[in-house]
Amino acid sequence: MALVTLCLTVFIDAIGGALIIPMLGPLIVNDGAANLVPWAAAGARNVYYGASLGLFSLAMFLAAPTLGAWSDRRGRKPVLLWCLGGSLAGYLISALALHAGSIWLFLAGRVVNGLSAGSVSVAVAALLDAGAAQDKQRQIGRMMFFVSAGQILGPLIGGLLSADGGHRLLQPVTPLYFAAALSLLGLVLMWRGFGDHRVFNDSAPPDWTAGLRALADAFAEPALRSVTVPFFLMQLGWVTYFQFLAIFLIQRLGFEERGVGTYLMLLGFGFALAFGALVGPLARRFGPTRPLFAAMAAMSALIALVVAGAHPWLTWAAALPCAIAYGVAFSGLMALLARQVGSDRQGMITGVAGALCAFSAGVSGAAGWLAGADVTLPLWTASALIGAGLLIALLEQRKWTPVPEPVEA
Repeated sequence: MALVTLCLTVFIDAIGGALIIPMLGPLIVNDGAANLVPWAAAGARNVYYGASLGLFSLAMFLAAPTLGAWSDRRGRKPVLLWCLGGSLAGYLISALALHAGSIWLFLAGRVVNGLSAGSVSVAVAALLDAGAAQDKQRQIGRMMFFVSAGQILGPLIGGLLSADGGHRLLQPVTPLYFAAALSLLGLVLMWRGFGDHRVFNDSAPPDWTAGLRALADAFAEPALRSVTVPFFLMQLGWVTYFQFLAIFLIQRLGFEERGVGTYLMLLGFGFALAFGALVGPLARRFGPTRPLFAAMAAMSALIALVVAGAHPWLTWAAALPCAIAYGVAFSGLMALLARQVGSDRQGMITGVAGALCAFSAGVSGAAGWLAGADVTLPLWTASALIGAGLLIALLEQRKWTPVPEPVEA
């Protein structure tokens, strides 16, 4: 029951976070009655659009390692309840912003959502608490399958619920209420269906500087740094590719919006396939490192091939294997990170990973000036970053020493 509850919790949270994405264009960029900044020029609207994404990522970057470290002391369940409750509050604040026509209240809601966006890393730590040390990669893959499934369904649900189909319930604010209802359902499931597998006796409140210290430690400790740096470079490269892929598809290959959406959905299916069916068998058959190295090499090569070929059929052919490679690489690096620390620091390290993901999402936006010069430059940069991460991983793998699990008396 605990496993089902954790998987349903991250699935619900992923849907709630992803369904916001289709709303941002009508709310901030496009002209229409729902626009929160109708008085702003086109360039200023792009700034507000970036702020709605950037503030969420910045808040998550600050909060994820803090919440992960707090869960190591206070327990997984209280922190997961905190995350779900914060998500509920953030969606309701954003809904109120739409009724009030306030962009500032909407941005405040995005910050609240970002500060509570640590549920996935804490849920992974809770799953690792109950799993065997040699089973970490399969456990992470299972959890990320549900995250991927939520990220596939989220934009679809958000687009359907906010569509102007003539029904009074299909309004721009409807996805926010739906996301709030999902968070409330997650709260109920977590409250009734999950119990911590370890005993946590520290009732102190979260230390909001602990997360930044943990992030610094992840780069200071040689064993952790040997995995953290390749993880960050791989994630930064992938997010840069993912965020600027749509521009490449539209401007260089002539894709329409529906084609871009279908392509992104195909990537989502690749994530789900990797996390749900391939990560565990590959790790058992070949060990933790060989699939990781092969996946990172495939990602870098496939992205370069897509850009160099610049042909629709080649781009479609590369989508599924590239997404599968990302799923395998992400799970492999997460498992290696988890193995570099003891069971008392699993929440910290998964929180650090979440913070690095959020930070990479914010940093990758700087590639916009590259796209202004040439739409292919962000994708070439993505391929180079992943290749650099692979090279460092190959050079540093001798430092990857698993920490033995404590023997219970």
